[in-house]
Amino acid sequence: YLVLGNNRGVGLNLKKELLLKWNAVNERSMSARFNSCYANLTVIQVYEPTSDADDESKKEFYEHVQREVEAAPRHDVLIVMEDLNAKIGE
Repeated sequence: YLVLGNNRGVGLNLKKELLLKWNAVNERSMSARFNSCYANLTVIQVYEPTSDADDESKKEFYEHVQREVEAAPRHDVLIVMEDLNAKIGE
């Protein structure tokens, strides 16, 4: 098994024989592409800004995620996994 990620908490633990490639996109996201017997799989793992982040930061984050989704091979199965950060209280 192999642990991939960056130093900000975005990561995947996976069986290395299935991995085709991976990319630590930035401090809040990474992508990995896996081989399977039926179809390749692209996983995009993201760590969302908290709900109290400014609107511009959140907008940039979602635009970045959209670009990553559009860059995934069209014939792959696509999974976007998010750590959705909420802020409770004041």
